[in-house]
Amino acid sequence: MTSNIENVNIGIDNDPDHYSYATHKLTPSRSSKWPVLRKRWLAIQPKCQSCGKTTKLEVHHIRPVHLYPELELAEDNLITLCENPVFNCHFVIGHGLNWLAWNPNVINDAMSMETSINNKLFN
Repeated sequence: MTSNIENVNIGIDNDPDHYSYATHKLTPSRSSKWPVLRKRWLAIQPKCQSCGKTTKLEVHHIRPVHLYPELELAEDNLITLCENPVFNCHFVIGHGLNWLAWNPNVINDAMSMETSINNKLFN
């Protein structure tokens, strides 16, 4: 485990940068443009990129707004994940089972999960 002023990195699968844990305020003020972008993003990407569900969707910031406020409205910093009660992809894939954590590999991890689900369902 290594630490610095802004976050603590904990290794998952021997990768010390897999999840990053915040140790400071996580509630930045949102841009007034966020609700419009969120709605437009869900029209572009209307299903969970991890499990394929189309209910209880959240637009997740790959790089968190509290650390990268300049990326709040960047579409290449967004991914759709669900918050379904059986398997909450936003919490599990996006935050590594800790709301204070963020997963910089969320896109690859979501794709891996989707591939695993599809292989078990269709093969």
